Amino acid sequence: MRVIELKQIIIGSKHYEDEFVKNLLESIMTERIENEDLEKQTLAREIQLEKEAREREFQILQQNKEIEKQQLELECLRAKQNTVVTKSVGVKSEGSLLDPYTLEGRVNGFRMSILRDTGATVDVICQKYVGRDRMKGEHVWVRHLLDDHMTCLPVAEVDIECDLGKVTSKAAVIGNHLDQGRYILGNQTAALLQGIKENCSSHVGKVNTVVTRSQTRQGKEKEILRESDQNAEQTELNLEEITDNSENEEILPPVDHCSPINPVTQIKSSTFIAEQRKSKELAPIIEIVEKGKQTDYGIKNGILIKKKINKEIVENNKLKERLDEEQIMKLGKVLVKFSTIFSNIPGKTNLVEHNIDLISDKRVQHKPYRMTNRQNEILKAEIERMLKYKIIEPGPSEYTSPMILVETPGRDPRPCIDYRKLNEMTRTEFYPIPNIEERVETVAAAKFITLIDLTKGYWQIPLSPKAQKIAAFATSFGVYRPFACRSGLKTLLIISAK
Repeated sequence: MRVIELKQIIIGSKHYEDEFVKNLLESIMTERIENEDLEKQTLAREIQLEKEAREREFQILQQNKEIEKQQLELECLRAKQNTVVTKSVGVKSEGSLLDPYTLEGRVNGFRMSILRDTGATVDVICQKYVGRDRMKGEHVWVRHLLDDHMTCLPVAEVDIECDLGKVTSKAAVIGNHLDQGRYILGNQTAALLQGIKENCSSHVGKVNTVVTRSQTRQGKEKEILRESDQNAEQTELNLEEITDNSENEEILPPVDHCSPINPVTQIKSSTFIAEQRKSKELAPIIEIVEKGKQTDYGIKNGILIKKKINKEIVENNKLKERLDEEQIMKLGKVLVKFSTIFSNIPGKTNLVEHNIDLISDKRVQHKPYRMTNRQNEILKAEIERMLKYKIIEPGPSEYTSPMILVETPGRDPRPCIDYRKLNEMTRTEFYPIPNIEERVETVAAAKFITLIDLTKGYWQIPLSPKAQKIAAFATSFGVYRPFACRSGLKTLLIISAK
């Protein structure tokens, strides 16, 4: 039988296909098992090599540590051989180490430890031991021993009482989070206390540890004020004594007690009132005012005064271009009738409170910009105005943005705060703003359109305690924390829309 015939017989057999498929499947399974075994062997080999590499690295690290330990022991042995032990100091607490330099006494009525620091030029006290009435409105720049960064701190008056005597001094105020229950006694206050002790004097001494250029003149003025208070019949005509209700009135220029014409201004109020009524020029005006007629004058405490004209309102209104004289008079009567509604003093809302959410823990600490004397005077006037309205307060903060003066041709200089670095770290918020076209369509058919114009609108939105610290600003004469929003903050439009 030939091979071809044998092949045809095998192929044509009944179980040929089943046997072929079986053999093919067995060969495939055998090949797959061999491949899996090969992969397992390769993976095990890689794991073994990686383990050996880690062991070698660990051995090298151990050897390096052993070498470093031997070098350190050698250095310690050399240092020990060159060291002479003068005194053995046991393990003591920080308090026991500072006991030789600490006195027990009272500061502003609080009993506390007074630590003598021979390297401190100013005294230091924690904020919680200082009342608001003791803040002097002065500031001092402080640099720490291990830090080149200058920190601006407010200055407060303190009363110190200890075994050495009693003294009134000034101290830099730090935040409550830095409180260690101690008062840091600087060199000048310590020298005064030492002088009181050596002279056996029982009087209360007074020292000014923060020297400013105007203190000499201030001392003279205070001395003159104390002398003038002894005469009950003399009245000081000072604009600072006028309350907020008489903001639009003025009496006389402020009294300068150091001026050579000072004796002329120190007269009895009764004499001044009598002379006004005897004057040929003033008597008719007094009669008109007493009849209740509207004039530019008024009477306060019996004295004829001239009302202050708000230049901002006069310069910005254009009534004469739109109304005749009769209409202006009618408008004036309406404004006088509802004068309690209009005010140049900003209010405060209780509907919202603005918070500043930061996206970074990095602190913004920007030093003040350099300003001319003229610019500093403008900034100081703005600070005084905000302090008067209780919009800001002096105080330390970990965040400080510089205050600047924006000057535009044809307009008055405008004090602002450069919040650009702070805005980069402020989380962006979104709030739907009303569609302008819809608002225009709503009032399109109206003959009159009324609106609310807020006095210093941003000043009327309070800041949260956290935002007050973040929005603090710095000038060359102090650091201040705002109680209300300031122009320049990133999310002001959002909070205004809310």
